Amino acid sequence: MALSIRPPSVLTVEPSGFGFWTGYFFAVNCVVGAGFLSLPWAYENGGWLFCLLYQIFMTIFSLILSHMVFEIMGRVEVLTRIQELGKDVPQLDFKLLIFGKSKGEQLIPITDQEPKITSRRTDLSEIARLLFGEHFGRLYLVILYIYQQGIQVSYASIFSTSFASNIPLGNLDTCDVYEEAGFYNNCKWKYWIYLLIFGGFMVYLTLKGMEEQVWFQSCMTFMRFLVMSLVIITSIYDIATNNSNESDNRNNIEMPPLIAFEHLGSAIPIVLVAMAFQNSIPTIVQHVTDKETNLRKIANASTLTAFGFYMLLGMLVPVAIDDVPSMSTLSYRNYTAGHERHNRPWWTYIIEYIVVIFPALDVFSSFPIQAITLADNLCTRYYGNIPKFHMPKRGVRFFRLLVVIPPLIIAFLEYNLGFILEWTGLLGILLIPAAIPMMHLAARRLVDGESVHDINIVPPMLCVILSVAHVFIAILVVVLNILESTK
Repeated sequence: MALSIRPPSVLTVEPSGFGFWTGYFFAVNCVVGAGFLSLPWAYENGGWLFCLLYQIFMTIFSLILSHMVFEIMGRVEVLTRIQELGKDVPQLDFKLLIFGKSKGEQLIPITDQEPKITSRRTDLSEIARLLFGEHFGRLYLVILYIYQQGIQVSYASIFSTSFASNIPLGNLDTCDVYEEAGFYNNCKWKYWIYLLIFGGFMVYLTLKGMEEQVWFQSCMTFMRFLVMSLVIITSIYDIATNNSNESDNRNNIEMPPLIAFEHLGSAIPIVLVAMAFQNSIPTIVQHVTDKETNLRKIANASTLTAFGFYMLLGMLVPVAIDDVPSMSTLSYRNYTAGHERHNRPWWTYIIEYIVVIFPALDVFSSFPIQAITLADNLCTRYYGNIPKFHMPKRGVRFFRLLVVIPPLIIAFLEYNLGFILEWTGLLGILLIPAAIPMMHLAARRLVDGESVHDINIVPPMLCVILSVAHVFIAILVVVLNILESTK
């Protein structure tokens, strides 16, 4: 006899929400983050053929991961309702997870309730807890916290360092904080002033929440498209005319190597993490209306948009610009379009400031999304996976401050975070491409039935292979980075 699971104890439709375009803007701002700045460097150093093929693979894999998250959320909704009835969700042992149930065995009673995504927030850390138990859920949340906080520290550093080096404070000169020695110097306090300005805005935007910054996120999406388009167009012009980007010299138009094994340890995580945004999906999903129709469209459109721009940036910029810096937009600090530097046209200054300053402004939209996503995971851990509008506002504000203040403090103490982020960025491999396929497999083992969000092209054993492969990729990247650092 089928067990009739009662309707969810929360509203299935939030009073207001995002349509396709607003959801698309937020998703693009998650996918196309600061990662696009380093992709040209990855193509130049890791090899254009390897990076192109790996990016094509990661784009396809990213689409699969997004649809996996949708299916997981629908099936976990059923598990949550079972728990609301006072019943326990059985834990999967290794044999059952890999090989499935025996004939006639039923872990979860058959329900007449279709797996369905509601407005209930089901963050990945809560999914990990429901599927694999308390210990795994805590471990996943700890790794997620370290990973997200590291990203937010880098955003704070990017903003403050970029403005200190490009925008003068009144009559004071600009400076490069990396060239000054000591904890306190003539440049550090300028860096701190911009960090204070940045922190004030980030606290405000994070506390306001995603639904209160639709216009801002939409504007930042337009700016992303503008900056990437300017870099692509100017690169095509440089290649066609053999011009240097920052002088009237001729440029050597040369393709990067096909593959450079010695730099793969840096190139792999850049390409991989640039396409990984699935940890932000639950936060966006909560606000999207008509989920059955819009979610797939949003995931497909945002991922393919990112791939199109990323591919063009990776293939063109290393050819157009010699010795691309790791933050590729820095090669536009003295943009000349092939003219003499002291006699360049007025419009080159406009391009220079748009391309150079935007990465600093870009983190204005990325930082609050990352902070809200992490705060949502902490709120879910504390209050349970109920909609945000059912949670105490004071508690939500507390957790948002808990994730927005520490990165600002760390950025105040330390701005040179390249080495730290190179290693903490590896955690993203474990959180997304390694963990999500196993979550998808576990959700299918526990909950039968079909829904509009199901992705049926990934057999169970492929989920295992993908997860194990990315664990080995993370280990390989660590080994390659160690070998490169010892040379």
